[in-house]
Amino acid sequence: MLDFIQEHLGWKPVPKNDKNINLKTEHIDCKYAIIKEYMNFLKRGYATNTEHACIAIRKGNLDREKGLSLSKKDSIVPHNLKEICDMVGLSVDEFYEKH
Repeated sequence: MLDFIQEHLGWKPVPKNDKNINLKTEHIDCKYAIIKEYMNFLKRGYATNTEHACIAIRKGNLDREKGLSLSKKDSIVPHNLKEICDMVGLSVDEFYEKH
């Protein structure tokens, strides 16, 4: 389906320049979704990478070492954190204080 909309409608996904995004089919239309994921990590100590790794380990599709490696990506600060902070009128320090 993704190939179809790219070919026929000229749609382009958000560039995958975040080191903390593993999946090519999630959040492909929003460059700020990774901020939400990072906020989940700050609040709960884990986010989507950890959730997906846990499921894959339980299903036997991923070994524990690889799962731990993938889960560490949840803690990587998104490259566009300052951009979103600027949009909402916060400094990066205020983001961390208010979170």
